[in-house]
Amino acid sequence: YDGQYQADVHYLVFNLGVGVLLQAKHDPNDGVTVVISGFTPGGAAANTYPKLAANDRIMAVGEVDCSKLTVLAVRELLWGERGSSVEVTVSRQVRRDTSKISVTLKREGR
Repeated sequence: YDGQYQADVHYLVFNLGVGVLLQAKHDPNDGVTVVISGFTPGGAAANTYPKLAANDRIMAVGEVDCSKLTVLAVRELLWGERGSSVEVTVSRQVRRDTSKISVTLKREGR
């Protein structure tokens, strides 16, 4: 576990093998959701903008629905053998529209 937790703001961040930082955010409609909070400079996901962006909600990793998973569970799905690929599907809300975006990332390892 290479994250940090601050109980007062429900903030849990992980630096993952694909170069993203994840955060568990409380959503009044959906409970806790997992979102991208940032990127590791030089990491696999760092140069994917606008495909991936901060505040994108992680919807799936590969074929696994992540809408009800914890940050720890999503982290485990993103980890993998160095050099292998993983597809990440996110949703992004812009004004009143929500779009789904899928990106294939190369894993950098554990």
